[in-house]
Amino acid sequence: HTHARAPHTHAHTHARALRPRCHTAASFPASSPLLAMATPAPTGFAPPKTCTLDEAKVILTDVNAVLAQNKAMLDGIKVQAGQDVMMVMMMLLPQAAQVMGPTLSKHGFPADPSGVFNLIAALAAHKEDAEVADKLATMKAAFMTPELEPMLTAMLGGMGGAQ
Repeated sequence: HTHARAPHTHAHTHARALRPRCHTAASFPASSPLLAMATPAPTGFAPPKTCTLDEAKVILTDVNAVLAQNKAMLDGIKVQAGQDVMMVMMMLLPQAAQVMGPTLSKHGFPADPSGVFNLIAALAAHKEDAEVADKLATMKAAFMTPELEPMLTAMLGGMGGAQ
């Protein structure tokens, strides 16, 4: 009887012994924007969250209200970052994600840059709706520059949502 359990215990300890050497996302600071950018939505875990048309309108109203309150700060970072995609990635997106964090969490999205992109992908599914399209454009304008949006959208191309 004890013999049957031994391999399980051994495998368990073995896996634990290996864990510290693995550089999983957990071993990096969660605030690392580069990590957030480099890690696509984890496959095998929860799929990216989606939302209904009604939810999309509520979320956009909430998010845009928070972004409007922080417009001056975000615009300041935008000016600093200029056309430099890396600066936008490292400065503007994390700041926007931080501002949007509580709202993202409230609606079930991760409160980090990946949650922002998950949200954009979820909202893109409803971009045929005039109200959603309008509010989505307002939201993106808060933390993306017009020149950068096509590039960021291309980088996120694999996230679904955009048909």
